Amino acid sequence: GDPVKVYTWMLTDKNGNLLSIPSGSILPDGSEITITWSFNPDVYTFKVEKESEFKCSVEELGTVEVIPKPFVDAGPDQMICAGGVVNLVDAKVQDITEAGIEWITNGDGSFDNPNSVDPNYTPGAGDILAGKVTLKLTAKSLTDDGDGCFQEDEIEIRILAQPNLIVKSLPVACQSIDLADAIDGASIIPPG
Repeated sequence: GDPVKVYTWMLTDKNGNLLSIPSGSILPDGSEITITWSFNPDVYTFKVEKESEFKCSVEELGTVEVIPKPFVDAGPDQMICAGGVVNLVDAKVQDITEAGIEWITNGDGSFDNPNSVDPNYTPGAGDILAGKVTLKLTAKSLTDDGDGCFQEDEIEIRILAQPNLIVKSLPVACQSIDLADAIDGASIIPPG
């Protein structure tokens, strides 16, 4: 074939409207293009016209599907008492693959189902000792093809140690007594 002299790159939407190619770079000889996509999710047609030095033209077409980035919200930070379970019911995801959800922890606790949007998390002994743990929710895009299209969100769980209640002496009573009077000599000892 004839040596290619000019490459002309064109992008059209599903209605056939010609679009301006967003920022990117074309190799000096024009044979390859790299594009930073800024279009809304949809299907686009990409075309390159190759013209030889003898004015012969050839077109090549391709389809590009722009998918939405996943939306991920792990929910608000929470506070629980030691021995409690964290219920992650406020977590939300959108535009993800069926198997694209994963919860991980920086602690030693466990999830009842780390691939569920809203699992329960049981803090481990190290989490309780540290008094906090960070949980991260990651969700992959609809294609799940290793394209790096994923989002993450984290929440912090504060774990409060259980206080100890020590009653020094209880009054002896043959009739009902006021609870406030009964624990007048009690004190709450913070853990640690």
